[in-house]
Amino acid sequence: MNTKERELVALLKTMREKYGVLGVKAEFEAEGTRMPELLRLKDVSSKAGGILALKIGGPEDVWGIEQAMDVGVDEIVAPMVEGSYALKKFMDAFKKVVNEDEREDTVAAVNVETAQTYGNIDALIETGVKNGLHGVTVGRVDLIGSMGLKRDSINSPKVFKITESICRKAKAAGLRTVVGGGIEKESFDFIRKLTEANLIDRFETRKIIFDAKVAASDQKKYEDGVRDAHRFDDMWLHNKQGHYSKIAGEDKANFEKLAKRIAS
Repeated sequence: MNTKERELVALLKTMREKYGVLGVKAEFEAEGTRMPELLRLKDVSSKAGGILALKIGGPEDVWGIEQAMDVGVDEIVAPMVEGSYALKKFMDAFKKVVNEDEREDTVAAVNVETAQTYGNIDALIETGVKNGLHGVTVGRVDLIGSMGLKRDSINSPKVFKITESICRKAKAAGLRTVVGGGIEKESFDFIRKLTEANLIDRFETRKIIFDAKVAASDQKKYEDGVRDAHRFDDMWLHNKQGHYSKIAGEDKANFEKLAKRIAS
């Protein structure tokens, strides 16, 4: 663990104490997390006493689930699960890789992030409950994109109504609910209303998972927490950049030697 990673651990510990932060996120899907990065994030989160959640590449990403279990990921989330069949395929893949005695400690969840998924939400939840699903995450950025809405509509009454409907149905079925995507200080009222109605358990930024009841209990606490979450993300990206810059520079001297030999 390097100096920057120790700073990340210290920040994460502070965030856990002040804002009810539960842990850290990574993803194979859009972010393309590499295995060395996943291992480093696991180390950072574990040393701070937090969990690690991983979004795999798709509903039937067996390789992603295998990597998650090898690393010791706490929660596995499947993206783009748009209907009952895709959800069943995800749960089949999850059960194929995750032994029965490990499932008690490993969460299986799906993203609800398209208009099509929303249209199929009743059947999806029913199938999920039957197959051992633990929770759903409303991914607001992809959701509004699939509806042809602009980014500035993310906290609008229309998007709130859809999110509220999804979460209400999921909670009624006993599933854990999470909201993510475009979480900024402007999202406070959106998150607060869902939290006060007991419709969400968590919300998340790109990298940080919050306990909604703690972090959204006060506007200043929420805004400070989201700001520190973005700070964590920034520190992590700089750490990653430094790591790969070092690797990229390892052969510089050899390049120069070879260039001279080729030219001679």
